[in-house]
Amino acid sequence: SPLDRSSAASDVYKRQGLTVETAKFWTPEQMANELQVTTEYLSQLRSRGGGPPFVKVGRTVRYPQYAVAKWIQETAMTKTRTDLQVY
Repeated sequence: SPLDRSSAASDVYKRQGLTVETAKFWTPEQMANELQVTTEYLSQLRSRGGGPPFVKVGRTVRYPQYAVAKWIQETAMTKTRTDLQVY
């Protein structure tokens, strides 16, 4: 598998206690369904950054479920805007 040949990918999987065989991935369509957004919006996020982590195998995009779960926890918000000071 291409991911087995990448030492960086292998290191990430080892740290997460995963193997390529046990890691689960979503397609862009599945990821869009999970987040209730469009695949076009995910494409925009991949281009500009700031969206869920993804990997490319050739031209195929996949979203590792463990990385997406971590991304959701790290980007969770408790309010929609910063405190404004009124003078």
